Parts: sequence; structure tokens; C-alpha cells
Amino acid sequence: MYPGQRSTARRSFGHVPPPARAAPLTTAPLTPAAIASLAAAASAWPQADAAPGLEGFGIELRVAGRVFATLSETGVELRLPPRVRDMLVETGRAEALPHPRCALVRPDEDGGCDPDLLRLAYERARIAGRTGGPAGEPA
Repeated sequence: MYPGQRSTARRSFGHVPPPARAAPLTTAPLTPAAIASLAAAASAWPQADAAPGLEGFGIELRVAGRVFATLSETGVELRLPPRVRDMLVETGRAEALPHPRCALVRPDEDGGCDPDLLRLAYERARIAGRTGGPAGEPA
């Protein structure tokens, strides 16, 4: 640049661009057997139950009336506090969904999902129910 010449570059004024998103994971769909297995395992936890999702989409898992996950062939949609959701997205264990409390866990190569993340969402919803915290459900 020459003295007195104005820069044509855009100035950020403190705006930090969003981080680059990883390409969506391409995996096999969650098998019906895996959906039934995860629903049965989650239903065995205290105060948890499984019911058909809204408009017949997937199976909703609830604890004390709070939805903590939805099982469908695209994967497991978890409802988590934003910090926990962001941590799972940053570590690559889940994909971000438009709602700040939702993350999608895609099935692995065998058509199953990690039940530990489902248990994490269950525990967070159970604690939120006890303390009267946010439900974690999309509005």
C-alpha cells in the first residue's frame, strides 16, 4: 500500500468469523434394531420412557416428562445444555443442529450409536428436572 492510499480490505471491527464446519458425516442409517435396542435400554433407566415422536417422526425419550433425545434413522438427536453441546461438536462426537441445545449423533459403520452420549443427555435432563433448570427442548 502507498502512503495516503486507503485499504480496500474489509475491516472486522472485532467480529470473529465463525469456525469452519467439518463436512457432514456420511454413514449408514441407524438400523431399526439399534433404535429398538437404544429405546429399550433408555426405558430401563429410572423415570425414563419412550414414546412416538411428534408427527410420527422417530421415538422420543423422556425423563420425568422432559424430552432428552429423539431416535430416528438419521441418528440420535440429543437435547443438551449449550456448553455440553458445543463440547461434543468441537470434539467431533456430534454435529451441530440449528437449535443451540440440539446435537445430532450419527450412526457408526455398523448402524448403531454410542449409548454413553444418550446416558449423558439423560443425566443432564434428570438434573435439570430436579433443579428446575431449562428443559433443553427446542421452542
